[in-house]
Amino acid sequence: MHVGVYVPITHETPPSPCLAHIPERDINTPKLTLINPAYMNRQVVELGKKQYGVLSYITSLNPIRSENVADEWEKRALQAFENGQKEVSSIEPIGNKTFFRLMQPLISSPRMDA
Repeated sequence: MHVGVYVPITHETPPSPCLAHIPERDINTPKLTLINPAYMNRQVVELGKKQYGVLSYITSLNPIRSENVADEWEKRALQAFENGQKEVSSIEPIGNKTFFRLMQPLISSPRMDA
């Protein structure tokens, strides 16, 4: 619903280098920084990890952030989404543990006011 929101700059929420091209990324009344929905999502995911042990993140076949590079399972799921599949899940070993993996598409669109 919002393009982004301004929040206080803290250790947990430093200014995003991905938004450095926006002249009003940081404002000084008081000093706030603009965060976009993807950044907010990363923070929500981090809270879920800390509070509930749930591992989650955004990935892509063409990620902007190197941390979002898809692994092989995720690549297959993303390709399935391109073919119309709505969800991919399976039980998979990762390291020496077994996990339920679930992936659903997060649809985005260009800003209308950009």
